[in-house]
Amino acid sequence: MLAVVGAVAAVAAVALAVVLLTRPGSSSVSGCLEVKVPSTMGGASLRVCGEHAHTFCRTQGGDARIAVACRRQGFAADLP
Repeated sequence: MLAVVGAVAAVAAVALAVVLLTRPGSSSVSGCLEVKVPSTMGGASLRVCGEHAHTFCRTQGGDARIAVACRRQGFAADLP
């Protein structure tokens, strides 16, 4: 019985590892935009979601890093 429990636990651990290693690299949630930009203190991570993300891409999309992030997340239509 103990061997069966150990085998099930091992299969579950392998399945979890496969799921975690094969999911997309970005941690962005659908509808959200995440971008790292230089700032006065070295760098900043910006995260905006929903309508704020559309507005952000419209107003800040002239910056190359932001434009790439907007395109990647599907906000290309909002770029200037």
